[in-house]
Amino acid sequence: MRTSNWIRILATPGIWLLLGCLIAGVARGSPALNQKDTFQDGTPQNWTNGVGAPDPLNIATGGPAGAGDRYLQISSTGIGSAGSRPIIFNNGQWTGAYPAAAAAIEMDLRSFGSADLMIRIALRDTQFNQFATADGSAFLLHNDGAWHHVSFGLTDASMANLGFGNLASALGSVGELRILHSAFPSYTADPIAANIGVDNITLVAAPEPGAAGGALSMLGLMLGGRRLRHRPRH
Repeated sequence: MRTSNWIRILATPGIWLLLGCLIAGVARGSPALNQKDTFQDGTPQNWTNGVGAPDPLNIATGGPAGAGDRYLQISSTGIGSAGSRPIIFNNGQWTGAYPAAAAAIEMDLRSFGSADLMIRIALRDTQFNQFATADGSAFLLHNDGAWHHVSFGLTDASMANLGFGNLASALGSVGELRILHSAFPSYTADPIAANIGVDNITLVAAPEPGAAGGALSMLGLMLGGRRLRHRPRH
């Protein structure tokens, strides 16, 4: 192709935006079954919590496996705007087209604060349709000195539709994944002072036997906040 033609193409309005999107999509790829964020590389692995808020910290030891096991620490103040809400989000390896067999996202959680927290995942697709863990599938996290292995389903029964679209289509073009505390299904966290540890975030084809979630969490609420009994890791 003649140089003059290349110049005209590169001068076309929107061409650089299109090329940028294509390059980002190729570089990022899509989530794969059994991909796991262990944080052993010493970084937050593309998890952040927004402009003006301190990023989550990679803690060198004290994860579910004990000494030398790194984990991610999410902190919030409960006061003001930026940094007041316990939330992290990922625009990297957890975006794109999820495998058809993907059934859940599992992780290990621990509260290092004093308040009880209702933990959910939330996601949006590239059209900004939003979904969040439904009430029956959220996890009630206590400060009990233990790590808890938790499963969040990626099904219509497990995820609440926060507006338009459908979950199956959204999972084909995820634009962002979030982990947050909210009393009700939401894409935004509730403000509260909290300190949460998270580790081993994994995409699985089916929840592991014994992974906590849903019914146990709601049972805990119904029983007035009694501590849940399920695979604690001290």
